[in-house]
Amino acid sequence: MTAGQPITRQQLTFENRIYIYNNLTNKYMLTEINPKLPMRDKAVTKNYYLNILGFQLFGDNDFDGYLMVHKDNIQIHFFEFKDLNPKENYGQVVLAP
Repeated sequence: MTAGQPITRQQLTFENRIYIYNNLTNKYMLTEINPKLPMRDKAVTKNYYLNILGFQLFGDNDFDGYLMVHKDNIQIHFFEFKDLNPKENYGQVVLAP
């Protein structure tokens, strides 16, 4: 092999493969998850999360039919789904102290 030439997988040693894998996976490691949940009524959802659970609005924009809230390291997005039937919805998020 010479510098600048591509190498094949067969030319890589086991140690080289582990090094490459670790560097790629650590570089792109996920550090958070932000659920996107349905809401039937933005005003009711907004009031509950801000005034009852103590969340704050996230961002400076107020999008029609969309709500973003955050608290500590938690960020939750909501999209409007007026016909949502809670008895048929399996979306859940567990908020633990």
